[in-house]
Amino acid sequence: PRCTGMADCSDPAIRDALDDLRNDSTETNWVHLGYKDRTVVGLLATGVGGFEEFRARLTDDACSWGVLRMVTGDQESRRTKFVLVVWVGQKVGAMSKSRFVAHKPSVITVVGQVHIEVFADDPADFTLEEVLDKLKRSGGANYDLGSNKVGYQTRGGAIKQSAAAAYGGGSPIAVRQGYDSGVPAATKKAGDADAAAQAKTAEAEAAAQAKKAAEAEAAA
Repeated sequence: PRCTGMADCSDPAIRDALDDLRNDSTETNWVHLGYKDRTVVGLLATGVGGFEEFRARLTDDACSWGVLRMVTGDQESRRTKFVLVVWVGQKVGAMSKSRFVAHKPSVITVVGQVHIEVFADDPADFTLEEVLDKLKRSGGANYDLGSNKVGYQTRGGAIKQSAAAAYGGGSPIAVRQGYDSGVPAATKKAGDADAAAQAKTAEAEAAAQAKKAAEAEAAA
């Protein structure tokens, strides 16, 4: 799908990578997105090496986004969760930061629903322990509510099982382009409303932060 908003996220490689990431039968566990041009966001890389492999790609002179697939819980209850990483390198200028913030809603639209969002600007402070702690504290996060704008379909595994259990059994929770007949209409509607609310909030935050960055640049 094509991103709406102020950034072009129409690169089909993004869709393919996110589909692969959300497919329980693949080993892909991170996707890295970044700028191909000033207003064009594209796929930078994907990998199977987990958090540390992804973190090693982050540099202090660039802004980028990452989506991580992580497994939490114990042997009795393993859950797959998705984390959006918003990375801003410490050497990035004010105007570039402002543009990056303004483009965040577009990226959120194409990424779809995640369990938590993590902002980071220093690899030393961006640790696996920090992310796992935030996932733990997020508690009853949404398990694939079917509101993902990308239109992916999950295939088996922990996400479907958790979602089905959370909504009283029946068919696994499906997504926008493939709802199962057993999924209550209210569940689909609630998921869509949640995603829309997230995008609206992100747009408001982006506008406020962009204004603040522009004012700081002008004052300098």
